Amino acid sequence: MNIDGVVEEINSYSNQGLDEDLINDMIEAIEANPKKILELEELDLSPQDLSRVLEGLRINLENHDKKQKTRKKTIFENQTRNRATYEIRVKLKSLKPSTWRRFIISGNTSVKTLEVAMLDMFNADFGHMFDLLNKKTQERFENAKSIAEAEDWNSATGIDYEKAKVSYFEKGDKLLLTYDYGDSWEFEVDIKNITTDQTALKYPKNTFWKRLWNN
Repeated sequence: MNIDGVVEEINSYSNQGLDEDLINDMIEAIEANPKKILELEELDLSPQDLSRVLEGLRINLENHDKKQKTRKKTIFENQTRNRATYEIRVKLKSLKPSTWRRFIISGNTSVKTLEVAMLDMFNADFGHMFDLLNKKTQERFENAKSIAEAEDWNSATGIDYEKAKVSYFEKGDKLLLTYDYGDSWEFEVDIKNITTDQTALKYPKNTFWKRLWNN
């Protein structure tokens, strides 16, 4: 699409030209989601209807910008649990014999380190992308680049795993760790227990592992 031509057409419907910053925001929105703009092309809107559509776009852009600024500043953690010790069980899904690990980790640890530690326990080579999904909240913890390029899921639920801590999770949470989006190796992650009676751990510690036919 010719963005300059679109802007000229929009300006012709108004006595006042669009603000340059708004134009730039609109261009970014169009580039990020061209299908929506193509849908507008097919609607044969009147100038009045087009004006209402653009006003809605402007409001959505402003709200999106506010949410993004707030989200970027947010550290996803629970400060009262940062010094707690988390007991976690991770199991390789749909595999016989059943293969699992049980380990402890500090609440002050980043979720990135948590994901890396779990994959390392299963000897992953880290040649593929991975993420951790909270099944209850549908929040997905992954690297910032993956969130920005997300197409198959709502990027609004994506959380930079370097800005989240293990303390963000609660006892009983059921998580799903996915490694390699092609082969989709999936690991069921259970937050088994949270205690404050131990010295804060510097590194994750594997406490038990086992391979059983029935578990």
